[in-house]
Amino acid sequence: MSTTDPIEPGRGNTHFTPARKLALAAAALLYLAGAAAIYAYIDEETLRTALSLPFSVVAALLGLSLINYAIRAWRWAVLGDHLGLRVPVTGNVLYYLAGFSLTPTPGKAGEAVRLWFLKSGHGIPYARSLPLMLADRIIDMWAVFILTLVSIAGFAEYQWQGAALALLIAGVSIPILFPRRFERVIDWICRLAPRRGRWIDGARGIMGAMADLSSWRTYGVTLIPTVGGWLAESIALYLVLKHFGAEVSVLNAVFIFSFSIIVGAISMLPGGLGSTEATIVILLGALGVDLDSALAATAIIRMTTFWFAVAIGVLLMPVAMNAAARSSRVATAQSSGNT
Repeated sequence: MSTTDPIEPGRGNTHFTPARKLALAAAALLYLAGAAAIYAYIDEETLRTALSLPFSVVAALLGLSLINYAIRAWRWAVLGDHLGLRVPVTGNVLYYLAGFSLTPTPGKAGEAVRLWFLKSGHGIPYARSLPLMLADRIIDMWAVFILTLVSIAGFAEYQWQGAALALLIAGVSIPILFPRRFERVIDWICRLAPRRGRWIDGARGIMGAMADLSSWRTYGVTLIPTVGGWLAESIALYLVLKHFGAEVSVLNAVFIFSFSIIVGAISMLPGGLGSTEATIVILLGALGVDLDSALAATAIIRMTTFWFAVAIGVLLMPVAMNAAARSSRVATAQSSGNT
């Protein structure tokens, strides 16, 4: 009998459900409506500047985003390998990129669909793959926070927010870095709530799997390139701002971009929509960038970073579905041949 949960057309056993498709479409329409409002609001000179963005700059923006996506997809495959997940690298990278398609939907479905691919196509239980998702998210936060700390000098008035973010990220990181010690907390909870045994056993299993990743070598190997990936997108913001003639340094752009990403993540809004954009505009205003230029630059950078990733995910989702289904069929055939 196969250990996989095969993907069958028409069964509706995919995270890319009609409801989530509708949510994705609604998020895109709302964002387009916001972009249209900005188009109508900003003055003609700023609009001409935005529309005159050279193709070479657009290509550079998209290329810098691709660097970030490629590094993060590589990291996903490396962490999966360290976790002992037997998934071909190309397939695992494909699943990761396809997950971008659902980033603007509620419930972190983008991350969840990656785990669903691993289970449906390769028979990997969620308890085994969940540490991969947790480590992936926390390494992103570490990388972005490192960039925030390095570049905060130009925003002294936000240093207490930086300290608060440090405490928050450190707290969230404890189970990731020290899963074995955290098992003691689980045992303590077990004594207090013995009726929650099934939930506690599941948590203990996740901590055990997380221990397979908890080495400074594993995290260090993936963290350093991840910092470079997010730095690439920060530089993209700098290029956009220079096109608008804003007097902003590279460090300023790095802080604005990285800090806004953290705010968007903390807001718990799908993809940080709204909160990330508002943070960028507010910080640009603090540097003296006029509102029209700040709005236009924010719209451009989010289209070439966040929404570019969503578009890639949507395009690759059918390919990832077919790849997982193919792997599931192969596993089923091999299982049948062995019985």
